[in-house]
Amino acid sequence: MLSKFSVKKPFTIFVAIIIVLIFGGVSLYKMTPDLFPGITAPYVMVMTADPGASAEEAELEITEPMEKQLATLQKLKNITSVSADNYSLITLEMEDDVNMDAISVDIRDKIEQIRDQMPEEAGTPVVIKASMDIMPVIIAAVSHEDMDAAEVSTLTRDELLTPLEGIEGVASVSSMGMIDDGLQIVLDQEKIDDLNERVKDEINGEIDDGKSKVRKGINQAKSGKSQIKDGKKEVNKGETKAEKELSSAKKKLLKQKAKLEAQKTALQVQKETLQAQLNNLPTLVELAADITEAYQTADPAQIQMAQAKLEGAGFETLEDLQAAIKNLQSVDVSPINKGLKQIDKGIAQIEQGLAQIETQEASLSYQLSTGYSDLSSAGAAVDITISQLESTLKEIEGTRDSALAAGDLDKIITMDNVSSILTAQNFAMPAGYVTDDEAEILVSVGDKIRDEDELYNLILFDLDIDGIDPIRVSDVATVVPAAEDDETYARINGENGVLLTFSRQSAYATAEVADNINEKFEQMEKQDKGLHFTALMDQGEYIHQIINSVLHNLLLGGILAILILLFFLRDIRPTIITAISIPVSVVFAIALMYFSGVTLNMISLSGLAIGVGMLVDNSIVVIENTYRLRSLGYSLVQSAVSGAVQVAGAITASTLTTICVFVPIIFVDGMTREIFMDLALTVTYSLLASLLIALTLVPAMAKGMLVRKPKKTFLGQNGRVVRKYKSAAAWALTHKKWVLIGAVLLLLASGGVLLTRGFEYMPSMATPQISADITMPEDSTIEETAAVNDEIMDAVRKIDGVETAGAMLSSDTAGVLGFSVTDTDVTAVSMYIVMKEGELENIPKVVKTMRKFEKKYGLEITTSADMDMASMMGGNDIEITLYSDDLDKLRETAAGIEDRMREMKSLENVSDITEDSTEEIHVTVDKNIAMEEG
Repeated sequence: MLSKFSVKKPFTIFVAIIIVLIFGGVSLYKMTPDLFPGITAPYVMVMTADPGASAEEAELEITEPMEKQLATLQKLKNITSVSADNYSLITLEMEDDVNMDAISVDIRDKIEQIRDQMPEEAGTPVVIKASMDIMPVIIAAVSHEDMDAAEVSTLTRDELLTPLEGIEGVASVSSMGMIDDGLQIVLDQEKIDDLNERVKDEINGEIDDGKSKVRKGINQAKSGKSQIKDGKKEVNKGETKAEKELSSAKKKLLKQKAKLEAQKTALQVQKETLQAQLNNLPTLVELAADITEAYQTADPAQIQMAQAKLEGAGFETLEDLQAAIKNLQSVDVSPINKGLKQIDKGIAQIEQGLAQIETQEASLSYQLSTGYSDLSSAGAAVDITISQLESTLKEIEGTRDSALAAGDLDKIITMDNVSSILTAQNFAMPAGYVTDDEAEILVSVGDKIRDEDELYNLILFDLDIDGIDPIRVSDVATVVPAAEDDETYARINGENGVLLTFSRQSAYATAEVADNINEKFEQMEKQDKGLHFTALMDQGEYIHQIINSVLHNLLLGGILAILILLFFLRDIRPTIITAISIPVSVVFAIALMYFSGVTLNMISLSGLAIGVGMLVDNSIVVIENTYRLRSLGYSLVQSAVSGAVQVAGAITASTLTTICVFVPIIFVDGMTREIFMDLALTVTYSLLASLLIALTLVPAMAKGMLVRKPKKTFLGQNGRVVRKYKSAAAWALTHKKWVLIGAVLLLLASGGVLLTRGFEYMPSMATPQISADITMPEDSTIEETAAVNDEIMDAVRKIDGVETAGAMLSSDTAGVLGFSVTDTDVTAVSMYIVMKEGELENIPKVVKTMRKFEKKYGLEITTSADMDMASMMGGNDIEITLYSDDLDKLRETAAGIEDRMREMKSLENVSDITEDSTEEIHVTVDKNIAMEEG
């Protein structure tokens, strides 16, 4: 049916193809390339910082309680933990089918239940889902031609970070190597001594004046007590007067209300009477008509009956009845209704006034009772004050020594006290909301210390002594600028610099975010000619490199398929018909990918590349059968329709059997399904598209493009190759045993070769960016670390092909993953080296040069010039975990395994089990002796 319709309505098919091409083009434009499909590993890490805690304390106080709590999670497969100095790290391995978003919420709920049991100094536990999203998209260096490191830091902090954080798709921007301009406060003992002398003089004078002030206070308190008694009398008078006034007003309103209610009753009676008469009006009108009719008949009997009815209705004559009807018809009830409404309104106003009077009575009663109570409390307070002042007067003589001791600034002005005061003053935080009638207003408390002058004039405390002004920082200390450039290390091409790491939002593709960042770099460099950004690590470049490689192979595969078709078909027209099915099927598949949520990544593009060779199979079968029927004398329409119909079942079965190969991926769980589902869907889409194209577009094109007199040797049946194949096929059919034996041997040999090649989850990919982790000896200072790494960078930069080299302390990069760093490790450095385009062959020279420094300085250097899944997820190629209740035995066994592994030539960078260990000196205080010594 499809083929017949396509041949009869070729323009409809062409329009449909154009629509498919448009949809595919728009879909391709909207699909941003990424390296892999969205992969969510079933791992969750819970990291808790505990500054100052030893590994044992972190284990007992944080790790063990949290492990017991998290062990109750559903679909928990395995739980492991690392307890170290200053932090605890718990890793949860979940079942493959777990919902990671839901389980993260459950984990936070579990942690919150035991949060109160954890040490107060411990930080808030950080829950991190294992994902490539936590890795930085770009690590870039910032430099400026006319600025030193401190100025670049200021420029970055004040002008660059805000616009960079606003880039679309960027979740956060972390800075490393920033030099903070600090202020150092040095306490001056001479100034403190001078203040002490002044304080002593003032205290002596204050104590002499104390007695007279206390006596004066007693007299004033007694005078106040007398005033309180007078106040109580006034309150009682006011209460009586107010009650009388409110009672009189209430009585007047009640009289008015009664009068209005009487008027309302009279009007209602009048209204009801009139309404009854009006209701009887139709009856009277009818009676008048009957009597008039009786008079007109002149029948005495009827006249007598009419007169009886008239008298029964209470009227003597017909004229009286007609006059009554006329009066009723002219009656207007609206004035009565209006009067009733006015009376109701007046009553409502009176009731409102009565309610206000009752409210005033209640308020007055409360205010007067409260005032009387307050006066009573004040009287009691005055009695207590008098008693206290009399007691103070007796004790004031004994306070001189204690006052002088309390005013000793040597005991008040200490480093701890000054530090606490500065910490309390240098803060800002939200304090909630206040609400008025229109909106909620945010209230914030505090303000950061902004500059040196503000700190210099900051009041530390006020002794509240006459003659002694509030004591400021300038009175007891000297404030000097102090740059904190000796606590960090970051170099770019041998110069101090600032490194920025960009993390992306999960809803955006990596390549898209990387492109947005690079565009912003170019824009900011144009605005400031001296500003330069250098990318030390760019995931977007990896992605574009790999995606372009896959697209190149896909295009090359399509071209080769067309050339092979031309070689075998020996005719340009059927070759063109068949070749057109490749791009149309690919574009059709891309449209289906877009609407089914498949991204443009290495896996999905690989599926397209795999399917390119199969896309033309269906079209070849259809066009060959069409050509054959045309050779047998069928018309163009008959050959086009029958050529597709006859093989429709065969090509449909062939396509479905190929698609069925990918069906089992649906039943696979975990990361494997997430990765290869895109491959299965892409191949399926492309093959279904090729089947549809073969049954619609190919017959429509065959009708108009095939020649009217086809060649008799279309496929070269009499050619040399075909003759050779016929001979080989005939020999195989007569020697079936040897052919089968050879096939089995070939299968076994191929399987053996495959096993010797080994297995790998994802292949490593060469990149122009080299990363290296450099570990200095444990006792190295930051100056030694900087000197050695500067020397390494200088040597590396001299190698041909090296474009940029940058390095930073490894502890600075921990913040990128959301970890709180409590102590800077000055012995570990991360170095990034960027090679020039087309100079990847010099990467071994870089690695070899770094190895020389490893031996020269006793360093540990781990280099990586390839990108693989393990490194991107933060893992290693091989990890061995040992379990034991005996820690000493565990270390001994692990050390033995480590030595054996170091002897294996296929392994490098075997980690040392003691590299993360820290020596500890534990001081035990004899409590009894300490108490005896005070």
